[in-house]
Amino acid sequence: MSFLTELSSLCFLVNTCHAQYAEYEALIDIRTLTVLAGRLPAKALKKVITYMKITQNQQDLLETFYFLNPQIKRI
Repeated sequence: MSFLTELSSLCFLVNTCHAQYAEYEALIDIRTLTVLAGRLPAKALKKVITYMKITQNQQDLLETFYFLNPQIKRI
């Protein structure tokens, strides 16, 4: 099983990450690790959340998010 996490320069009000698996897609809050929109199968969601829970990965995602969205202030 593999999944793709993706950050884009779209302006969101919260720190978000897109996760895709097959035909499924979810928008996940990087800080709270909650699904804001969409859905993933349970096994894929568990892998994404496990990956994002690793502190360094979470920090890297946040840094990339702010780099791609300089108009949003860090919180």
